[in-house]
Order: sequence, then C-alpha cells, then structure tokens
Amino acid sequence: MISIAVVALLFILLIVFCVISAKSWHWSNIVFLILAYIAGVAACIGLSKVLDGRSKALKAVSTSEKRLNTLIDQLEMVTSGPADSLSYSPDSLRGRTAALQLQLHGQGRVWSGLVNANGNTRVFNFDQARDVGEGNPVVLKDVVLYAFLNEAVDATGTTYPKSFIGTVRVINETPAAWNLEPAFMVRQDLYDAGDGAEWSLYEKMPADRHDTFSNIAKIDVEADDFDITAYRTRLETDFLPAALMGFEVDNGDPELARAAAIAYERFIDRIAFDGLSLGTIESWIDNAERISGDFSPAPEEVFVKYQFEKKSGNDKPFLVDAEGSLEGEGPFTKNGQAIDKSIHNGSEVQFDKDDIVLVDSRNATGYNRPDQTVVPPFDQRYPVKELDRVFVRRLNNFPLMLEKLRIQAKEIAEKTVVVKADIQIAQKTLDNALLQQDERDIVIGKLREDNDNLTQDVQVIAELLKNRQSEVESLREKILEVEAEIRRRRGIQ
Repeated sequence: MISIAVVALLFILLIVFCVISAKSWHWSNIVFLILAYIAGVAACIGLSKVLDGRSKALKAVSTSEKRLNTLIDQLEMVTSGPADSLSYSPDSLRGRTAALQLQLHGQGRVWSGLVNANGNTRVFNFDQARDVGEGNPVVLKDVVLYAFLNEAVDATGTTYPKSFIGTVRVINETPAAWNLEPAFMVRQDLYDAGDGAEWSLYEKMPADRHDTFSNIAKIDVEADDFDITAYRTRLETDFLPAALMGFEVDNGDPELARAAAIAYERFIDRIAFDGLSLGTIESWIDNAERISGDFSPAPEEVFVKYQFEKKSGNDKPFLVDAEGSLEGEGPFTKNGQAIDKSIHNGSEVQFDKDDIVLVDSRNATGYNRPDQTVVPPFDQRYPVKELDRVFVRRLNNFPLMLEKLRIQAKEIAEKTVVVKADIQIAQKTLDNALLQQDERDIVIGKLREDNDNLTQDVQVIAELLKNRQSEVESLREKILEVEAEIRRRRGIQ
C-alpha cells in the first residue's frame, strides 16, 4: 500500500510538473516523459515481483535442502544403518539383503506347489497365480529347474524340501501352472509317484550348508543346553534314515550289517558334530554307546577358535573378495575368497579387539608354500589367543556332484548304446553260426549216411570179391582137371 501511495504521489507531482512545463516544452516531450514514468513504474513493479519470487524460491530451496539432508540421513539409516557402524546393521535394507542373499546363495528363486501327473509330464500348480502382465513377462519356458519332494519333518506339519528328485524342464507355462518334462532323474520312483505331491523347484542347485538340518529342526548347536543325542535321533529318524541313505544296517549277514552300521554312524557323526568343540565331542563319545569307536576328523576339518586381543592392524587386512569365473571355479576360490559378486564385501576386512574367528589348522600351525616361503602360525602373525578347537565339516559341492553324475549317466548311456550295438552284432553272428551249425549237422548227417552206405557197399563188394575168388579157385581147379584129362587122352605125360 505504501508503494502504491508513493507511486500515486509521484505521478501527481509529474502531472503538476508537466502542466507547469507546458508553457516552454513541446507536447511530445511531455508525453514521452509520462510514458517513461509509466514504463519505469511497470519495470519497478516487475522487478519487485521478481525479487519477491526469488526470495521465496531461495527460502523454499533452503527448506528443501534441509528436508533433503534429513531424508538422506534417514535413507542412509534405513539403507545401511548408523554412519559410524563398521558394518550394515541387521535391521537395515543392506543388512537384510545381505542376510537374504546368504540364505538364498546358490539356490536362486524357489517355488513350491502341488504336482499332477499328465502322462510322462507333470503339471506344477502354484499356490497363487503369478502376475505375468506386460510389465512382468513369462520368461522361464525351456529353463531347467531342480525338483525336490516336500515332506513334513516335525509335529507342526510344516513341509520342507527333503528328497531330490532330479532336474525338470519347463515346456509350457501359464500364470497358474507350469508343464514340466523330465530332464535328468535321480529318483525316478519319486517322479512317477508325483501325482498330488508337493514339490519345491529351485532355480539353482542348492549348496550344502552347515546349518541345514539344525535350522529345520530348530536346534541351536551353540546353545548351552544343546542335546547331541536328541539331535542325532532327529537326523536318524526324520532327515537321514539309514535305508534312504543306502546303508544296509538290517542286512542278514552280521558282518555286512555291522560294517554298514559303522559307516552309517560315522556318516551321522559328520552332521551331528558339525560346529562343535572337540572337547564336547570327546565328552559325549565317552558316555555314549557306539559301534565305530572314537571320532577322528581329518586335519583340514579341524579349526582353531581365536580371539583378537587387539585390533588386527591396517597393515594386515584380510582379502575376502576375488575375481574369477563362476562356471569354472564356483562361487569361491581355493583360498575361500568370494567370486560371486552378489556376496562381495566390497572392501578388505579387519578385526577389532575381542572379535572371535575360526582358522583352519593348516594356517593355525603354519606351513611351507610351494616356493618354500614359510608361513608362520596364525598366533605369530596376529595378536590372538586360542580359545578352543572345533570340528567344521567339509561341505559337499552338490552342483558339481550332480554335474559329474549327469556326465557319468551320459557316458553310461553312450556306452550302453555301443554295447547294445555290439550285442546285436554278436547276436547276428551267433544266429549265423547256429544256422551254419544246423546246415553242417545236415551235411554231416548226410555224410554219415553216405559213409554207412559206403561201408555196406564195401562189405557187399568184399563178400562178392570173396565169392568171386572162390569161384575163380573152383574154375582154376576145373581147368587143371580138364587140362589133365586132355593130356591123358592125348597120351601126353
């Protein structure tokens, strides 16, 4: 309002000045002055609006920047956890993502559903139809999946993948179901009995893990009240029964049955003792009734538990990431460094005071490298103290084992084709030999008949010859008599 009053007052003064100046100015000058005043007032009004808008915009920018910084801090907190933390907090997005990736590492996506038989193929029905709209196309046709049979392993009735069936290929798919055909069967009986069963389909072959059975059994092997006997009973009855694992402990031969029982007991030992202290294991064995006797783990499966007495040091970090080929080397190198980028740590690892680590016995005691470089014991390289020695089962490489089994099956199939072809050739040769033998028997029979006839002919000829010789002798005697009679009658002496 003040600005308007000032502009109006100045305009009035301008009019007064123009009226007074009209006596000496040309009218065009007066009009130009008034127009210049109006243009100046309009420019000032525009500038004032621009200044006001700029002030408001700067204020909004400042408010937005403050809000943005606040939201960025909240985002970082939700994404990674506290900024001063050395690792992602368990409740952060990256912490949960890392835990999920570790849980799903090596198996990819997993689907569960009921299966119905359709000739030699199987129809896998999802619990709920999938969203396969334009933004989420169906892309799993012709993909090979790993099939497991789900079974309940506890009183709650919850089902878990328990028995590996084999690999199946998706030949047709809809939002509600997949059509599957067998690719490589390990348990043909489970596939044939698949009508109405519950299957789990894995995108990748699951990797062996130390906590597989303890997680399903809901048992904490590190708890103070951990019961080895109860855990072994669950393993022997619910998860790894002897008959299913191929141990003939009920064999009628006592010696073979005992050998199978010892092998089965040692097999269960490796699962049940995984992650336990050697002292705990020995104490349990001393009080248990066993067939196989003591438990003697391989040196590479004995790990030493160390506790850092101070920080490991910036000059001796631990490398945990590596570059390599997943197909050629697998997810980890021989030194245990991660090749799979989904589980890369992104940096070297250092340990703080009181951190506890497990070190394999080879590094714990020191060794000589092929180039004769001496690697000293671990406690001489780092400020640690030994707490215990633990048995850590060497994991099975199931994908590699399955690939070797598939290669062996392929080789056996190829050799079977060759052997069958050889059998057919041998059978034809045998048939020809038998046919020739029959023909030879016929010829031999005829020859024998001819020989018999010839023998009879020889006998007849010999008899005839004898008769003829007798006749000749008789005729010779008659001739001699006739000659004697003739000489007598002629008077020849």
